Amino acid sequence: MSNKVQVIFTFELVSSERKEVQGGVEIMDGISVSVKSQGLSNVDKGGPQHAYALILKHNAPNIIRFLTDEVKVSAGKFGFEINTRSEEITETPDNIH
Repeated sequence: MSNKVQVIFTFELVSSERKEVQGGVEIMDGISVSVKSQGLSNVDKGGPQHAYALILKHNAPNIIRFLTDEVKVSAGKFGFEINTRSEEITETPDNIH
């Protein structure tokens, strides 16, 4: 039994556009998020660390939505307005993109 499992969230800036608009600047950034796991392939022999990792991986879309909401709130405190949208969530056996 492995005593180590990992759930890795990777955030990548994939595009960035800056446009002058009346009264300011509009910036559109495209962020890609992928969630990968390591050490979960043999869960039937796993321990509590596997349970934690599986719960984290299973809830990854909600965690990403929560983080997005937190970014909006933080930006609002500095006077910025952030609009977001999700393009797609693709799940493979060990990964979420």
